[in-house]
Amino acid sequence: AEQEGRLPGLRIKGELQPSFNLIDMVAQMKETNCITWIPPSKCSKRDAEIQGSMKEKPAVLSLEQQMVKLASSEEHIAVDTSTDLQLQWALQRRVLAFDQCSLMSHSVHEVWVQQLLGQLTREPPPGFAKVSINQVIRADRELVVHLDGSSGTRFCST
Repeated sequence: AEQEGRLPGLRIKGELQPSFNLIDMVAQMKETNCITWIPPSKCSKRDAEIQGSMKEKPAVLSLEQQMVKLASSEEHIAVDTSTDLQLQWALQRRVLAFDQCSLMSHSVHEVWVQQLLGQLTREPPPGFAKVSINQVIRADRELVVHLDGSSGTRFCST
């Protein structure tokens, strides 16, 4: 509610509500002071997380310190980013998680997202192909790789 109040016109529900897992990933970055790139394919929504938790997960036996342990397997929620709109939603969920954890403001990240998505609709020069979603995702990753860590924050490889 506080975040929606700061970001007028944005309803953080459905496609835009980040999963708890995504928020936890960002919170861990803040705690460890180590920024890593979160690919759009890991920027799941809360609805998918809830749906996944309703499914019965297979149990996994593991051997730890000469003891057999029974645990449920961690299931990664696959995020489809094959269309422009799905990619935009994933990136928006990521920035909302960063904003909730006070690691990056929504307005700063939104400028970057608009730059990326603008390339998808840009008319290519004659003889060149249009920019693909995979190229946009690679450019997004390169931003983290090339960021300057002089602010005291470490940028860790992914």
